[in-house]
Amino acid sequence: MRDRFIKLCPEKGSKVHFGTFHSVFYKIVRAFGKKYRIASEREKEKILGLISKDRGEAKDLSDRISRYKSGTGLELVEPKEENRPEFIRKLDLYNAMLRQNDLLDFDDILMECRDLLLKEPSVKRTVSSRFTHILVDEFQDSSTIQYEILKLISSGMDIKNIFAVGDENQSVYNFRGARFGIFNDFLNDFEKTGVYRLNINYRNEESILRAADKVMGICENNECRLVTGTGFDMRIFKSKHEEQTELAEMIVRSVAEGKSTCVLSRTNKDLEIYKALYEKTMGKKEDPGTKSGRYIDIIALTADIIDFISGNKRSALLKILPFLDPYIPRTYFTEEDIDLTKVSEKVGDNGIKQRIRDLSRHLRILSAREPESFVLYLKNVLFKEKGLWKSEEMEASFIIILSAACRSKSLSELYSFLQDSLSESSLKEERKGPVIENPAFLTFHASKGLEFDHVFIPDVTEGHIPRRSAFSETNEEEEKRLLYVAMTRAKEKLFLYTIKSEGNNSVLPSEFLKPLL
Repeated sequence: MRDRFIKLCPEKGSKVHFGTFHSVFYKIVRAFGKKYRIASEREKEKILGLISKDRGEAKDLSDRISRYKSGTGLELVEPKEENRPEFIRKLDLYNAMLRQNDLLDFDDILMECRDLLLKEPSVKRTVSSRFTHILVDEFQDSSTIQYEILKLISSGMDIKNIFAVGDENQSVYNFRGARFGIFNDFLNDFEKTGVYRLNINYRNEESILRAADKVMGICENNECRLVTGTGFDMRIFKSKHEEQTELAEMIVRSVAEGKSTCVLSRTNKDLEIYKALYEKTMGKKEDPGTKSGRYIDIIALTADIIDFISGNKRSALLKILPFLDPYIPRTYFTEEDIDLTKVSEKVGDNGIKQRIRDLSRHLRILSAREPESFVLYLKNVLFKEKGLWKSEEMEASFIIILSAACRSKSLSELYSFLQDSLSESSLKEERKGPVIENPAFLTFHASKGLEFDHVFIPDVTEGHIPRRSAFSETNEEEEKRLLYVAMTRAKEKLFLYTIKSEGNNSVLPSEFLKPLL
């Protein structure tokens, strides 16, 4: 959005601020509140590990804390009433350990900003005076607390001009605290609100859009009829094998025609199966060393390298291994504390042994260097040797790293600078993700905001879409909206597949397909 605006209005680009809720609110906290730092994943894992029995419990606790802080009710985060006091106790302990180290986790940013604006009227007045107009894109994804902060900021604006853009049929982030119906709240909370309906679709071939509308029950003139056209193709197969054979062949054909192609599924587990089918049909497997189409964030990679050489932890090694040497099997690293020299001694005399030794040598050299020398060795030796360095793409990031190195007295201080850089400029949501390859294999959630010439959605069956875990009516409606999002990613062709049997078991098409059958 920023690039498009600057291209259209170059003389006004510098006067408009762009950012996610988290990045904007974090800047407010940093400017007017305590100078907290965003906790790294390693720091969060350490704290959660101290208050949990094992890694499984720590991960579960992390997920539940995030949901609770995002606005999910306690009764949903912890359904068993007798377990709620223990959850609250661990939550309080986790928060206390963060604060004593001047840390915030990602979800704390919103609460800290809200509390600052509520408790400090002068801060709210100052922030409000900075803006006369606010535009919120994808407004349907806003959480309760994000909306609350928006109202606090706008309440002091001299000119109350809030423009919310979105589509409630694409409200699919309930697990992040987003609420279906937030547009109604907006209409009730802001006076003299005008509603502008964008009724022209520039993406989808007409029969695709009508099929998606029919799934959602969106009809014009009280009619729910499919529009004939060549864009929507729903197929019912006798068996899973028949469906998978057809899917693999159609993906190959679509790519050969030069079409941007995507396979969408509800879960990553299914995507691995579909990707393997495609690779088998093509007669080859992806080279594990291939990095084409993959964006490499060298700020994050540099921080992860420092993280490993400072602690020799397996979790840190597994982050850097895909970049520094994807041919070294992860199965060699079974202990939490890793000694690469000892690992190499256990490996037979082969090419893998030498690879581990080479990696160990580089990391040993890096660990003995001062920050500036460390960064120069990374760029001029290690990154170039591994084929990671692309000067035009990475020069800006390298300048950030080198600048931080020149200000650092130690590698641990450089690590802190890099973590701050990742927290402030990226804040997870804004970090550039992987370049979408062709064909792409994505979950429904990951496809949101993207578009492809041809989209394939297999296994639209009962129990799979919607997922069996979607018991409540609210969740079932969100599952339907997720399917709507997936269907409307297709520009020219949408292939929607379902089956009658899987093995010896009969299978029913998803209940969401009833309007199409």
